Amino acid sequence: MNRLSRIFLLIIVFGCVLATNRWPATTVAQQAPTTITIAGLHDRVTVRRDERGIPYIEAANNDDLYFAQGYITATDRLWQMDLLRRNVRGDLAEIFARARSAKTSASNVRFAQVVDETAKHLPPNLNAAMNAYASGVNAFIDSLTDQTTPIEFASCNTTANWTPADSLAVGNSCRSIFRTVGNST
Repeated sequence: MNRLSRIFLLIIVFGCVLATNRWPATTVAQQAPTTITIAGLHDRVTVRRDERGIPYIEAANNDDLYFAQGYITATDRLWQMDLLRRNVRGDLAEIFARARSAKTSASNVRFAQVVDETAKHLPPNLNAAMNAYASGVNAFIDSLTDQTTPIEFASCNTTANWTPADSLAVGNSCRSIFRTVGNST
């Protein structure tokens, strides 16, 4: 795994945790071991959580590792991921019609176009990692039923598929948060 791929994963995971300033519920760590089969994996992947709910992923190959990372991140943070994506793209008005900050600005639209174009020109190894991650997020979204869809999505009637460009957008959003926090100290 190259340095850029590690940075990408760290930005997504830690940025999302810092953005909400909360850790996964401890009940996640207390769940009994479960075996599930997910279409899209090439080999066996093991995910275990420590007493704080932090996931540890073991995979035989990078594609499965990134896929599982996407699936686990979506399991823990799908609503937050969707809000960050919509905020960066200027699409919050779709779910918060009266929200003042949800106005689509020209800069959001331009940034969304830049992110979409950038995603088309990623180096092959990063493109593979980001596509595998997005496939994992989408596998979780596809696994949702009327009974398991989080209330936030059910009330907004939205669960859009995740793309590599969305990961770039969220990563940039988290980087902006780090810069803001760094400048305020």
